[in-house]
Amino acid sequence: MAFWNKKKNEEEASGDIKKNGSLSEDLSAEMQAINEAFEEEQAEKEAKAKALAEAAEKEKQKLLAVEEQVRNNASGYIKESQSAKDTVAQKFFMLVETTPDYLSAEGNNILVEGMVYGSASKGDEIFLYNTDNEIITSNIVSIRTEPDVTVDSIESSRAVLELRSADVKEVKRFAVVTNAVPDQIADKKTITNPRVLGLSLDFNRFSRDTDYFTVLINAIIRAEFLTHGKIDKAENGKARIGIISLQDNNEPGKRLIPVFTDRYTMSKAKIDTAGDKITTIALKFPDLARFASADEHEGFVINPFGPTSIKIPKALVLEILNNESYKKAADSLAGKIKVENQKIHDKTQIFIGVPPENSEYKSITSAVVKYCKTNPSIKKVGIVMKMEKGKKEASYLCIVDCPKNVTNDCYTGIFAAVKPFLNIHKKMDFMRYEETVFADDYFAKQKLVYEA
Repeated sequence: MAFWNKKKNEEEASGDIKKNGSLSEDLSAEMQAINEAFEEEQAEKEAKAKALAEAAEKEKQKLLAVEEQVRNNASGYIKESQSAKDTVAQKFFMLVETTPDYLSAEGNNILVEGMVYGSASKGDEIFLYNTDNEIITSNIVSIRTEPDVTVDSIESSRAVLELRSADVKEVKRFAVVTNAVPDQIADKKTITNPRVLGLSLDFNRFSRDTDYFTVLINAIIRAEFLTHGKIDKAENGKARIGIISLQDNNEPGKRLIPVFTDRYTMSKAKIDTAGDKITTIALKFPDLARFASADEHEGFVINPFGPTSIKIPKALVLEILNNESYKKAADSLAGKIKVENQKIHDKTQIFIGVPPENSEYKSITSAVVKYCKTNPSIKKVGIVMKMEKGKKEASYLCIVDCPKNVTNDCYTGIFAAVKPFLNIHKKMDFMRYEETVFADDYFAKQKLVYEA
């Protein structure tokens, strides 16, 4: 015992160790500092997480507000335009945001998901304007508001539409689904632009998406718009057309050419057209670009009075005109379409049948009738299904009664009108009526598509 006490006293005297109480106090102080640092770090993390959550919620509410405004504008436009004069009936539009792979479709049917603006119902005949400029005719087979919830109709809400289609390889994002008919089969005096209009309704939701903007520009350069013009007769007797412009509200002193997708959006301009000199002018993009990039103009604006205004500034117009892809597209649009003139002789073994009464054939016949009304050289047109021996695929055979010296122009015009609808049967051949050995017998029993 004495020895231990002696050793302890010597160590304390030398200062090599501290008293138990002092060591405990130092350890407690150090732990307290660590705990405080940890608590500060946790508080900082919680503050950052809260700020991020608040920012995310704020952005979510902002997006929801934008979606609500878009939905109200789009649905309001459709409802009002249905009862307006000189408009084509349009029940709904939907921009395809995705093709859901978490659901299954029946057979070859396709599923598309997005916001439905207006009212869509099961069984509706629709047109799908694909992003590669293909137009597909189909029907709505079912409507789903939830994976396991189907309804007969839907209005101004998000949904998955199941579309019946026999020959659709792919529906791409930002395709447009609507019941609005293409200009090719609408009345020849009507310009409706279903694709541009359908894309424009969601402009405020997707304008920053580069894929969306590319699809939109692709649709615009292929569109035909309406605008107001003033016609003056020059001294040489030729008419001069001046396009009515408006001031850019965001850049005072600069002027834009207002163009409209349809007559209803045009009526919102409230321009007095009662005078003899004010008229409605149809402009395709090349002409529109020429006016919009002139010195006195700073671009053009689509539907400036709603439902959604889209400004295309001069810089973008010039960029489009100088783009190689546009130049190729413009050459394709302006060039003649090559068509094949079939000469079927008595020894050629072919099988002739009646075309199926499906939505594709209805669209084709409507397009043919519309074109033929503009071409007085065409007296009558009939269409049959043709299958040649040794070939697997059937094709349309269009039989045209017209003078021999204008056959190529007539064939080209008809083919250009029907080309967007050739989806199931992708080929159409042509023959003159008087050179078709079976024409009289066949059309004595079957109805012609067109007869002047």
